[in-house]
Amino acid sequence: MNLDEIERILRRRAPDEPRYSPRPLPRPDTRGGIEPGVLRRATTSSRRRVGWPGLVAAGAVAVGALLLVGSALHLRPDLTIGGAGLASSGGVGSTVAGSGGSTAAAPGTWGTASPGVSIGPAQVVPWTDATPTPEPPSPTPIPVPSGTPACAADQVDGSAIWQGATGNMVGPLTVTNVGTVPCRLEGPPALVQILSSGQGILPIDYVAHGSSDAGLTAPAGPVLLRPGDRAAAFLAWSEWCGAPVSGHLELLVTLSGAAGHVTAPVAYALVPRCDTPGLRSTLAGFAFVAVPPQPAPAPEPVTASTTLLLPPTAVIGQTLHFQVRLTNTGGHAASLDPCPAYGEHLVVGGAALKVESSYLLNCAAIGQQIDPGQTVVLDMAYDVPAGLAPGPAQLVWDLEPGGPFDALSGLARAPITLVAP
Repeated sequence: MNLDEIERILRRRAPDEPRYSPRPLPRPDTRGGIEPGVLRRATTSSRRRVGWPGLVAAGAVAVGALLLVGSALHLRPDLTIGGAGLASSGGVGSTVAGSGGSTAAAPGTWGTASPGVSIGPAQVVPWTDATPTPEPPSPTPIPVPSGTPACAADQVDGSAIWQGATGNMVGPLTVTNVGTVPCRLEGPPALVQILSSGQGILPIDYVAHGSSDAGLTAPAGPVLLRPGDRAAAFLAWSEWCGAPVSGHLELLVTLSGAAGHVTAPVAYALVPRCDTPGLRSTLAGFAFVAVPPQPAPAPEPVTASTTLLLPPTAVIGQTLHFQVRLTNTGGHAASLDPCPAYGEHLVVGGAALKVESSYLLNCAAIGQQIDPGQTVVLDMAYDVPAGLAPGPAQLVWDLEPGGPFDALSGLARAPITLVAP
């Protein structure tokens, strides 16, 4: 992976973030320093182009897993903290670097704080080898009690949305139990018709599939729909060679084992491409699956000032001990529940070494939150891989997206020289 690829990854933004104007990624100079510049990373987008089964699960679902590794380490003995400053007790110089570049730290100083932020004495937090818990698997389907009746047409509301996929329209038909008692959905819809407000029911052949999506062959089990619960069935519409469709679209859905139909408005009046003129249009419907409840929205992230405090050299094959100075520069407290994760990256010769793990901040030592203007100094450790060539490198430290801090400002880098043992 080269620096340009790293930059593209780090600049991906969430839908609610302002557009970032790219700037060239700084590259190491011949002395091992870094050209002035700003390395930014936007949070990973929570809205992604998804097909089935992501559309069925919630309309748009993103998942990730974090690996587990680490060992307990301590702060380098020749670096001590006094008040709000850094004191070099052994005559070894240290580097203070943040997102805006790097400078040599004068004894007893931290560097420049963000304007308008009053920073008190920093709290020093020991390093911990705690790692994030992998994301739990998909929830286990809830058993359907014996005797649960099939969902009636007047017991559920419906809606649908689809998007283009290789000329077809694919997406979920979602139904919600708006009644007062649980009911059961089993298999695919018995019949789905497409109604155009301008042309009536469109001439389409409906094909029901017992599996939950086109990539599975095993029949799907029944779905328990308690009051307020939702379920979704994947739909795939292909080959519309008829007259242009006008007006809005609705689906007339007949549920298995129920009389009448459910009316499900379609969000966008999109039709599939005609690839084979004269071929009859087909709508495929797949089995219903439960839709997990929507999680509560995360609080708005706050901005941070992030600075690395590094020794000038790191020994190849040994553990580098350093510190990160993290300040809440936002207008409200940053909650540490759940505890934020961070990553450490070493860039050598213009390419980042493979990241093998992420770690959690030592939230037990920090407390429940970091208040506005509060600074914590985090002891850190990084195992420098063996087999590297001596010379200049960059250390990058970054908070993982999705935490309480804005990932644009939760990133810092600094130059460091690799030396032989």
